[in-house]
Amino acid sequence: MLMYILCTFLLLNVEALPNVFEYEISKARDYVHSFEIPKDKGQSQSEGPRKLKSFSWQDCSTSAPLVNVKSLSITPDPLQFPGDLVVSADVNVKQNLSQPLQVKLEMKKKELGFFITIPCIDNFGSCTYDDICEILSQSGAAGQCPQELKDIGIDCTCPFAKKEYNLSGATFDITATIIPTGEYQVEANVTKGGAEVVCLKLEFSIE
Repeated sequence: MLMYILCTFLLLNVEALPNVFEYEISKARDYVHSFEIPKDKGQSQSEGPRKLKSFSWQDCSTSAPLVNVKSLSITPDPLQFPGDLVVSADVNVKQNLSQPLQVKLEMKKKELGFFITIPCIDNFGSCTYDDICEILSQSGAAGQCPQELKDIGIDCTCPFAKKEYNLSGATFDITATIIPTGEYQVEANVTKGGAEVVCLKLEFSIE
């Protein structure tokens, strides 16, 4: 369940990154423009396949969360996309979770030695979603719920039952081909009525 929430929004934001992050980062580039070393005229950034590398995660929960993420892995490493992203996880849901479930997503990209927040533009980037259940139900109704989640009792709709979920090899197809290279940080905080459900911080690089 949690992995589907994160992957859904990460994939949506990855598709939008080329247009979203440039809005904020351009201001930093202008500020230090005079200090940059000019590139060769013939040098340009490749727009071919990208690779996701150096993936890591940590639990950033500050209290007693309603969901405990025991393990999380993403393969292959490096991941080349367009291609398949395979997610495995062991997640313990401590109580039944019904809507609304709020998700606060913060995305940052390293530019000029600093991590700069990617703003929320047209519902992409560092956004707050008041009820993730509504968005998940739309994807479920559209037949986009991965079979691996259905096999463990998750149909991509709320509520989510109290139990331990063992997700093994759920596959997500990443179709984006032009994604800015660099280092990224993503923090996802899920809450329900002010109570912390779970908080995860992800770090990765794209080459």
